[in-house]
Amino acid sequence: MTRSTSDQIVTQTIGHTTFLWDERTPLAFNTVTRYGPGEPDYPHRFDLSELVLGFEVKFLLRLKDLIMQRHFKVKAATIEGEYRTVLRLLKKIQSHQTSPDPEQRLMEVEKISAIDDGLLAAITAKLADDNGWIHGKCIDRLHDWFLYAGNGAVFISLEHGSFPTTDKSGRENLQRQRIVALALSRTMQVAVLVDLERRFQMGDVHLGVYVLWNLTNFLYARPESLRQIRCGQIAYDDDKATGEIKYTLWLRPAKRKGRRPKLMAYPLTSFLGQLLFKQQAWVIENVGPLYGLNEDLQPERREAIERRLALFPRINAGDRQTFEINHFGMLHRGCDLSANYLHPIQRGLSGIKVNFNVMRHTIGTQLAAAGVSAAVIQAVLRHASDGTARRYIDLATKELRDKLSNGLENLEALFPAYGAFMNAAQARAMGRDQPERVINARGRIDPSTGEIEEQTTGACGNFAACAYAPLSCYGCWRWIANIDADHNVNLKFVQDRIMQSMALGKAMQPIVERDQLLEKVIMLRIVQIDKHKAEAAQAEQRQEPTIQ
Repeated sequence: MTRSTSDQIVTQTIGHTTFLWDERTPLAFNTVTRYGPGEPDYPHRFDLSELVLGFEVKFLLRLKDLIMQRHFKVKAATIEGEYRTVLRLLKKIQSHQTSPDPEQRLMEVEKISAIDDGLLAAITAKLADDNGWIHGKCIDRLHDWFLYAGNGAVFISLEHGSFPTTDKSGRENLQRQRIVALALSRTMQVAVLVDLERRFQMGDVHLGVYVLWNLTNFLYARPESLRQIRCGQIAYDDDKATGEIKYTLWLRPAKRKGRRPKLMAYPLTSFLGQLLFKQQAWVIENVGPLYGLNEDLQPERREAIERRLALFPRINAGDRQTFEINHFGMLHRGCDLSANYLHPIQRGLSGIKVNFNVMRHTIGTQLAAAGVSAAVIQAVLRHASDGTARRYIDLATKELRDKLSNGLENLEALFPAYGAFMNAAQARAMGRDQPERVINARGRIDPSTGEIEEQTTGACGNFAACAYAPLSCYGCWRWIANIDADHNVNLKFVQDRIMQSMALGKAMQPIVERDQLLEKVIMLRIVQIDKHKAEAAQAEQRQEPTIQ
């Protein structure tokens, strides 16, 4: 922690954040957060002078110190949200303290000097008379600050039980209802993808919109993570032995506790990797010149600029903001990302709402309904804890699912059972004992013999596989997937069939549209299988004993 003073301007640095204020007005201060060299600057503004009518200046200065020290614990954007929530409660208290009617005051003092038992008792009494006096999360955030700071300057003679207990059941029910209202069924998820592809091929939507929504369907990432992706965070590895190209996206998880999280590697399908490189090429060609890219640059300088360009910059009308200009096109907020990349999708849909949380709720409910543990849901959605993941588990309880299915002829339309898996050994055993249930597919050509390999892609959860296997299995909730099989062979088969049908002209358009729908179903299922394999491998590593 460092501090310097120049004239009457004070600068103080705590962790990744620098604070600036004028000594004449110390309650109003600005912050600039930068998490490392080359990272963006995130400015925030705090102004506690709004509270001087109801609180002593000494108390507000101590509160300022608490806010500054809080930057050691959580991210700057989180602190700004906490500040706004606590400020709402303090303004409410101030409005009572400054009321001309003495009976309206919470404390028998002119100005409040600390958060103590007396004040919290008065707040508890207000909530008893009027449950809507203040939102419960305002008290929860103040409680979080107490748990962080303890008794001392801001809080005096308090205990954990001193804070009013708010009725969280109603809020949690609302959250559950919101999750259910937003979550898409697997059918609707595929329908949006197919509609977007049709509009993209017709030129109605931008390449970036098409790329980002496909990425969202496979990664279920938060907008805070998506908006920070730079062109240099896409990588590929050409395996010379197999001829396969493996694509990787390095993504920074959002909403992680403590210090800024490191970039994490996310494996991509071949289809998605190629899409991201197309978007990268578009950005370099169309956005790069705005940031100095030209033919006269030295190769090293050119590469440096290309790597720093935002992969999803502004594409709609409007001037670039200062933040974007200073950070190679990176959008400043998640709402900017939505305005540029999600609103064009929403305009073409009727009765279906799409946003980043929709996709997270979609996969969360589907995994919970399939019986997946909170730990796995937490890992897939990259939650900081399993608390949020447990809400999805609650949704999947039999009682709630029965209520949700009221009026639905097919519960699987809302909660498809995509949770059963088998490995190669289990597939071989089933092939011996129940061959009628085994589902095989044509694999690659064996280079040594020239024969086409046959592999088991899974098994039917029913008594016998139907005549439409193996392609129809990817959309069937009864299917038990073999996680050791190469399911890309079936995807490639459908993609080749699409190309052949398209070459035959308009007469084959219905067949093309049918196969494009099937293509999306298979792609989504392959990603889900890959996620299960990755999480199973991580769980196995965690269980391995440490070798001394």
